[in-house]
Amino acid sequence: MRLSTEEQMRREYIRSPIGPEETQLFQRGLNFALTQFPTNECITAAESACRLIGADSDRAETLRAECVQVLKQATLPTSNVSKGERAALKRLKQDSSIMILLADKGRAVVVMNSQDYRDKAKALLSDTTTYQPLGRKTHSAVYTCFGTV
Repeated sequence: MRLSTEEQMRREYIRSPIGPEETQLFQRGLNFALTQFPTNECITAAESACRLIGADSDRAETLRAECVQVLKQATLPTSNVSKGERAALKRLKQDSSIMILLADKGRAVVVMNSQDYRDKAKALLSDTTTYQPLGRKTHSAVYTCFGTV
């Protein structure tokens, strides 16, 4: 079986298997309705707000009670992701060798090898005619990810 040039490039670029479930996910773009309500995040945010207004005050107790009511009445959207696609999404999320990004144009999903992505970013940032290095470390995450260029 002869592969198209695009398929050959895709296989060389990613270096990890992409199955039919992953392909279905990519065809959707990044439009998923996963049915998981962020209960822990809501409770954490409510407790943070309670600390700001005084954890033992009546207003804090009222806020907690209202949050409990909202959480009890919350309804989840219907999932538009099959079990196979959900498993594929979990596999993709756990695969640190790839990066899933939106394309700059065309609203397409791009899957890149993580190391290739870092190398391209370093190459772009190394161009001193376009970019000027800063005298201090402005964002630790950038330096953690890319190191010094």
